[in-house]
Amino acid sequence: MSGRLFDELARQLTDNVFFEKLSLKGEGISVTGVAKDNSRISNQLRNFENSVWFASPNVTSISALPQAGPEASRFSLSVEISAPGGGDGS
Repeated sequence: MSGRLFDELARQLTDNVFFEKLSLKGEGISVTGVAKDNSRISNQLRNFENSVWFASPNVTSISALPQAGPEASRFSLSVEISAPGGGDGS
């Protein structure tokens, strides 16, 4: 399942959003990343929400990151894993 999970994370990644750190805790994933602007973070949440592999995305922090661009932000979010087919990767 882990290979399919990473594949799905890549498929759901929004343009101009970059994941820096992923942490798996039980059935949840914590993500830290950088986005070109806050609208990209919103798009990332929608992508997770629309995926059958993920549920309940929640932003836990957003802070300006001017060295990455005039509107760039570093963010943290959490999302639950809800793998289809009972978690067997199907």
